[in-house]
Amino acid sequence: MSKTIVLTGMKHCGKSTQGRMLAEKLHRNFIDADDVIEQIYARKHNEKLSCREIFRKHGETFFRKLEAEAVQFMMDNNDNQQIIAFGGGAVANPFMPENWRSLGVVVYLAANPLVLYQRIEGRGLPPYLASEPEPYKKFLEITAEREKSFTATADKIFQLNMQDSAGDNNSELMKFIATEI
Repeated sequence: MSKTIVLTGMKHCGKSTQGRMLAEKLHRNFIDADDVIEQIYARKHNEKLSCREIFRKHGETFFRKLEAEAVQFMMDNNDNQQIIAFGGGAVANPFMPENWRSLGVVVYLAANPLVLYQRIEGRGLPPYLASEPEPYKKFLEITAEREKSFTATADKIFQLNMQDSAGDNNSELMKFIATEI
């Protein structure tokens, strides 16, 4: 298999964890899109902020444009041997380069929304939920909306078992990639 694998899915579904594990097993470089966003921001603004801080400080439109710039950077530097984890909102980003799917095989990591929300809540609500009077309801709305984008842009869909460990899920994901990609 000589294509980059792009992992998509909702926030905290395990894209980065699964991506790092896949990269190690497949002897590939791992790229977390969030890291690229933060690096581009730091280079342009001489300020080191997390994605959450960038979003909070500058708003969603600014963040989505920066995210699209990061994806273009990854496209320009793609060696077809990478594992890339996109942010949870990337596939629904209206500023994304039209041909972003040319990066490689897009695998949507589908997961149980309730478990995802519990993970998000446990780590602190992100800006797009923190100001909501009913954050769980808003999360479900966003999840339903993004689900359409995830399924429409995915070459393959892998259902994560949120009761299994990251290692067990990764073993199943490796089998899935070996047979499906």
